[in-house]
Amino acid sequence: MLNSIKVGSFIMDKRKSIGLTQQQLAQKLNVSFQAVSKWENGTTYPNIEILKDLATVLNVTVDEILSGNEKDNERVGKK
Repeated sequence: MLNSIKVGSFIMDKRKSIGLTQQQLAQKLNVSFQAVSKWENGTTYPNIEILKDLATVLNVTVDEILSGNEKDNERVGKK
């Protein structure tokens, strides 16, 4: 089962770890910074249509976003 707070915290942590602001992430995904804020606060989930792009920007998998956990063994070549 999805946990919106866990998903939001994961997105926020990954965004911050790559040095992006909410506004910068929003621009990369062509969404508003308010949308990013709502994801990070656990109010809403990212739209399914942008999950793949979000995963690419954050350098994680869609599964990791939805679970709210990074899974080191799932990514080949991860350092």
